[in-house]
Amino acid sequence: SRPSDSIALAVRAKCPIYIDEGVVDEAGIPISKEETPGKADQIGSQISVLQKQLDKAVELEQYEEAATLRDKINDLKHKL
Repeated sequence: SRPSDSIALAVRAKCPIYIDEGVVDEAGIPISKEETPGKADQIGSQISVLQKQLDKAVELEQYEEAATLRDKINDLKHKL
């Protein structure tokens, strides 16, 4: 599979992602500490993704899923 598909599946299934160190050395892109997103940025990104999922759940009238997503968003907002 393509790496993006593998990552997407692993994230949805909440599975660990393993990668060969040689692949990271050859294809990885180093980032400095200044470029590493802070905790608030990471939480903001998670909230954004969850909000899109919440909007879709409401649109599809999947209200139980929407309530779960709403609760996750509220939990993350309290961490900010």
